[in-house]
Amino acid sequence: MAIFTIDLGIEQTKMVNDIFKYIIILSILHVLMNRSGLKNIGFMTGKIFNENFIGFLLILCISIMSYYLVVLELIDII
Repeated sequence: MAIFTIDLGIEQTKMVNDIFKYIIILSILHVLMNRSGLKNIGFMTGKIFNENFIGFLLILCISIMSYYLVVLELIDII
């Protein structure tokens, strides 16, 4: 049960939900990347699993978890 329910009245709610999901995940990822110490991400150079790559994966996982644990509980699009 979400706190806010948005009724669009269209048939393509799955597409709208997917677009909304990716916008939220990328927005949270962008905010966390800017607030972290990984300014020069450069994880494609050097070793395959360096600390920048691991940090990026952790921030990506936190972004995805925050969407599923927080945003889906707040907003429902039908």
